[in-house]
Amino acid sequence: SSVSGSSRDEEKGVIYVIDTKTAKIVDELEGLDACGVFVNGLTGVKKLFFGSARSSDIYSVELTKDGLFDGKPQVELSLDGFGPRGSDIARRIRADKYGNLNIYGVEFNFSLAAQSNKPETFYQFLYNSESKKWSLIKTE
Repeated sequence: SSVSGSSRDEEKGVIYVIDTKTAKIVDELEGLDACGVFVNGLTGVKKLFFGSARSSDIYSVELTKDGLFDGKPQVELSLDGFGPRGSDIARRIRADKYGNLNIYGVEFNFSLAAQSNKPETFYQFLYNSESKKWSLIKTE
């Protein structure tokens, strides 16, 4: 993903799908600033999960068998109101061996300057296949 060209007021980021054999771009989602990009089939459907660099929302978009985007991004869950800051964005998204979504959240202020001591919060979400919703089960 790239946030190149984006500003505080305008979202111009792109998520790319790159063919690893040819190193060519084969698909892209434009107009969004993403961070914490992660591919998995936790919900029973292969999806790309990603955090917004502008809000606490975590989105997903379905993928085809070939790994291309299939549809538009949908909000899966939000970190809004959780953790010590209540407004973290997803820096990293992963899954554990139990199928839980593990998200590492940080504060973001539209600066790419490296900070040596940036507080990070761990969030763990469980997917309920009946309600098709994520629930926060742990934060630290």
